[in-house]
Amino acid sequence: IGASRCIAFHPTDVNTFWVGADGGIWKTTNGGSSYTPVGDNLPWLRVSRICVDPTNTNTIYACTGNGWDLHRSMGVYKTTDNGVTWKPTGLTSNLIDNVEYSALVMNPVSPQILLVGFLGNGTTQGIYRTADGGATWTKVLAGQRINNMAYKPGDGNIVYAAPASNNGSFYRSTDGGLTWNVVQSFTGGYTDAITCSIVNTAYVAMIHVDPNQSKTLWVSTNSGLNWVKKSDLCSDYTCSNLSFSATTANTIYLGYFEVHKSTDLGATFGSNITAYCCGSPGKVEIHGDFNAIKANPLDKKLYYASDGGLSIFDESVSPYGTASWKERSSGLIISHYIGMGTSQVDPALYGAAGMDNGAWMHKTDGTWHDAGGGDCGTMIFDPKGADVAYRVWGDVIIRGAVSSNFGNEARISDNISNKSGGSSIAFEAIAIDPNNSNVIITGMYTDVFRSADKGNTWANIGANLAGGQSLRGAAIAPSNSNVIYEHCRNKLYVTKNGGTNWSTNILPSNTNPEISSFAVHPTQPGTIWISHDNWSAGNKVFKSTDYGVTWTNESGSLPNLPVTSIVYDKSLDGVYVSMVYGVFYKNSTMSDWINFGQGLPNAQMSNIVVQNSGKKLRCATRGRGMWETDLYSGSATSIDKNINQQALINVYPNPNNGAFTLDISFPDNGNYNLEVANVLGQLIYTESLNINNRNYNFSKQFNLHDLPQGVYMVKINGNGINTNKKISIE
Repeated sequence: IGASRCIAFHPTDVNTFWVGADGGIWKTTNGGSSYTPVGDNLPWLRVSRICVDPTNTNTIYACTGNGWDLHRSMGVYKTTDNGVTWKPTGLTSNLIDNVEYSALVMNPVSPQILLVGFLGNGTTQGIYRTADGGATWTKVLAGQRINNMAYKPGDGNIVYAAPASNNGSFYRSTDGGLTWNVVQSFTGGYTDAITCSIVNTAYVAMIHVDPNQSKTLWVSTNSGLNWVKKSDLCSDYTCSNLSFSATTANTIYLGYFEVHKSTDLGATFGSNITAYCCGSPGKVEIHGDFNAIKANPLDKKLYYASDGGLSIFDESVSPYGTASWKERSSGLIISHYIGMGTSQVDPALYGAAGMDNGAWMHKTDGTWHDAGGGDCGTMIFDPKGADVAYRVWGDVIIRGAVSSNFGNEARISDNISNKSGGSSIAFEAIAIDPNNSNVIITGMYTDVFRSADKGNTWANIGANLAGGQSLRGAAIAPSNSNVIYEHCRNKLYVTKNGGTNWSTNILPSNTNPEISSFAVHPTQPGTIWISHDNWSAGNKVFKSTDYGVTWTNESGSLPNLPVTSIVYDKSLDGVYVSMVYGVFYKNSTMSDWINFGQGLPNAQMSNIVVQNSGKKLRCATRGRGMWETDLYSGSATSIDKNINQQALINVYPNPNNGAFTLDISFPDNGNYNLEVANVLGQLIYTESLNINNRNYNFSKQFNLHDLPQGVYMVKINGNGINTNKKISIE
């Protein structure tokens, strides 16, 4: 499960649509029962907008960037062969250019005409227009930062634009985007969401945000010419998305965490019709954090793209419950992980923390387990192999038992008293002593705390160490537990006596320091590497052999991208770095870095970890799950194994009448057993599978009309895999 950003529909086939996500573009031809990636050849897999040519659906345009935490784009790309190949249009950029593309819309009458909105600063902001399918572009509105755009449905002339500048004054064009006029002025703030009705195409609505972040809903019933304020909304981002009903002109849906409904054109909104997170009595629980809501003109349903994938809402089914909402995320391999950790004792034990989707843990028997919900920063395992692991969630540290999948978990950060204020801790903010795993160090806001009993009690060993800044990382030297490192944004702190005295080391002044990670040598406590989260060329990695007093620039020819993490590999005295884009390696015998990311998807990298006993390098991505490869052994290897999850089983249709298609995506080639059993465990079908293909997949059509109605289980096991999927025969 991960974040989807946008949806595009097929013009005539209700079962075919495309989903844009932090992990690329995914296409379904069976209404969301299964998906196929069609954007993996894009240079940047963070996709915020998709436009499909209705006259030739093999032609697709993708707008990259505009993700949750890194908004930079690499431009607009185009495919004419249904995603097999992608080529840049005349409007592209590099990540270093700091360009943010916020909107991409296609003329509904002339699909060769497209408009792109820019949210960036400087000369790039504004609206660009192409009339030749992206070959050339012309700026048609300058000086405005654009949040959103929309064409009037079925009309190639009228198009709307919501700016983040000019007090949010709303723009309208009546000539297909060639010229623009302000049709609704405001005295401050910005305009955010736009929605157009597919029932009465003259209806259009927008949300305006004033300088105090108060939000108001405005509606036009004459194609944007005149506007009326309909209601005051909430003052936070829970009112960030809206959509007209797909069946009724006066009905509007609003929400971000929960869905609220208005039947009087936005004048009033009722209570939530869905539940978020913990649920409400009588309300179906749908993953919130909606990024887009779009009405499908073919099936008259609303499609919700969220941080939890995709859900489809059927307004005609009342009361609104499980029958009206269908989750259609299975097969979207778009897991967005903030950070991962691995056991150094058991090579098969590792886990990762997902954005809005909790933490997941892979265990020795090859099974995956839910290790806690919500936003998580990382997972850390006991270095001595004890039945203990830790999960970081915002400023919360949770301890749990591996054997019970974080059963009997304890919120040990609540045991810290007199915490100072500040921002949340980061994925490296806790460290376990490799010599005594009862000892934990954490930088909590601006103080450093030490526990000698796995978090039951804490002592402040660095009061106000960061002087008001937030501490972001902790490390304990493996060869000397009294040597502890902490860092905030631009300073490194070190103690050589367990916290009695600390020294502050200012980083080289010309490096635009922004420390993202650090690594300590296993036998030399004063040797440390730091990485920088910046866009400063040649200032990415620095090494110190005197506890951070002096530094050597080790950046070499690393690309000018932020470094997200750095780890040391003792096998060949080497260092790996993950950057926003790619993984690189260097050891003491090399004069420069080598590219170690061959085979990785073009997704944003979160962090990397070394698993020493199994000689593995593992990587968490923000949009394509987890990956692993063998450690460097003399030549760069291809990272070609996705360790994101177990086998993905898709059954469609489901429910069915006994005739269905089974698609399985395996994490690796090998021998597996396929079984179909009833609820009593009686085998209905069994087959041995020898998977040996590049995509690790298997597909088979079943015809089981002779089976009685009921629930059955499809089971896959073997090669370290054990997973199942429920099917219903009606």
